Amino acid sequence: MKRLLFSHKVQKIAGVILLMDIVLLVATLFSVIGQQPIKMGVTVQSILLIVFYLSVFFCVFSKESIEDEITSNLRLKSISIVSLLGLAIVILLNIVQVLLPFSSETYQALKEWRMNHFWNGSYYVFLALLYLVVLKIAVRLRRSER
Repeated sequence: MKRLLFSHKVQKIAGVILLMDIVLLVATLFSVIGQQPIKMGVTVQSILLIVFYLSVFFCVFSKESIEDEITSNLRLKSISIVSLLGLAIVILLNIVQVLLPFSSETYQALKEWRMNHFWNGSYYVFLALLYLVVLKIAVRLRRSER
């Protein structure tokens, strides 16, 4: 697993880029001064999303500052927890959708929401971010126990 990971320096750089990109994405939605949406081209927003996805990718697949067997074990536990949560969310959404009447507006809205969020990749980026958070918390807790 260690051979597949990027250097820890990559994680630091990607983390800074991720934070700057989040600020830019929020700024494109609302202007800080007038609370008016900034009118930017779809190209700029698409580029910001691509940078966001890439920075999440590099953060997730980078080594920690101390990469040892315990950290590898924490990686495995973190991915297991996130996989379980992701599967639980999918199962819960399926149960809710099955219990709703087929012709209701809520059913159609849930169906449309699932199609929009599961097929464009945002759900998987959410899971990657969740993995990153769980791993970071686990590593910090391990360091505080030492």
